[in-house]
Amino acid sequence: MSQAVGLVLSTIECCRALFWAPVAYGSCWVTFLLLIFTTWASYFVSRKTPDAIFRDEQARKDAVLALMASILAYSEEQLNKPCATRALPEASRVFALLWDDTHQRRTTELGFPASLPINRRVEELFRRVWALELKEALELTRQARAAPPAPASSTQATPAPASSAQATTKDG
Repeated sequence: MSQAVGLVLSTIECCRALFWAPVAYGSCWVTFLLLIFTTWASYFVSRKTPDAIFRDEQARKDAVLALMASILAYSEEQLNKPCATRALPEASRVFALLWDDTHQRRTTELGFPASLPINRRVEELFRRVWALELKEALELTRQARAAPPAPASSTQATPAPASSAQATTKDG
């Protein structure tokens, strides 16, 4: 029993001397820190992207390309209609296919080239619907500025005459 206690005490004394006297054992600390830094650097610097992220990006790429195809089919169908009955997609929805708000990057960074025909057609559609929306906004602004000013409407409730309010309290 005394040998076990002596062994524990000598181990504690060695550890205390090693860890509490860094000046005396500076080379041990340098070796320890160098080992820790090397481990950290090898893990974080040369780390490859996990397969789950690759699968997620591939699924997002496929979804974006499918949405591009469907919005192009819808817009072609709408362009065949007369101008009065056309309902082209909103520019913000088309822009969402070209720009990823979550990662603040072009959707082409998901892994398809910007020169892909479907991407070029969506960019062309965006330019078209954006110009139409801007033209409509400008026209509505001109109409609003040319219209006579609307009369000021009173949004406050009209107070009841004081005499009728007093009459009801006296009679009641």
